Amino acid sequence: MKRGRYSASLRRVQLPAKCYRGLVPPASRLLGRHGRIAIDSTIQHLASFAIEVTYDDLSAEVVHQVKRVLADTMACAAGGYQGAPAMLARQLAATTSSTTPARMLGTVGATAPDMAAFVNTVTARYIDCNDTYAGIGGHPSDMIGAILAVADSTKASGRDVVLAIALGYEVYCRLADVVSVGQRGFDQGALCILGSTAACGRLMGLTPDQMGNALAMAAVSYLPLGVIRSGELSMWKGCATAGANSAA
Repeated sequence: MKRGRYSASLRRVQLPAKCYRGLVPPASRLLGRHGRIAIDSTIQHLASFAIEVTYDDLSAEVVHQVKRVLADTMACAAGGYQGAPAMLARQLAATTSSTTPARMLGTVGATAPDMAAFVNTVTARYIDCNDTYAGIGGHPSDMIGAILAVADSTKASGRDVVLAIALGYEVYCRLADVVSVGQRGFDQGALCILGSTAACGRLMGLTPDQMGNALAMAAVSYLPLGVIRSGELSMWKGCATAGANSAA
């Protein structure tokens, strides 16, 4: 698999236009006075969108594309399973337990959902072959590791998972269209944590207020810097979005 294999199709992994009315507005409407982002309004729109969108809003093409990126991510996870970061992450996660456990990809062992999200993402991300958002950069499928962890913990259905992935992609990619986090010195994890929070919050059945608070806390609590991918790279380069997912 070549890096960016599905980059040309990612812009099609979007919900029908009817879903946007009153939910996620065009970029111009996200801007407040003096061209600044209206934070409260943006959080409100994102929270409403995450709560109100349904599986029936997804077109057949969207469902097909979601299944493609899910299959691709699983293949990447198989390739990265024996990688040193993935092995270390599993060893660390094995020391953690939870009353709402989640299994880790490739194992029968369970851990806390946040640790499962970390392990899943490290495993799928390690070989650096997962998708790339065309024209923007970054890897939206990094969110899938967190979604699968929470889906396992909440006993979500297959349809719930498909909807959560589509939702995560929509939040990640639409925000990437508005804000170039890389040019502002931040890593793509700044987008990943918002998409993951929206998707996982939907799986957890959060209320609109809870979803808004979760998105706000995610935005201010985990803003990884772009220097992660500069100079001599450490193992953390492939773990940065995993850190974002575990904080979602």
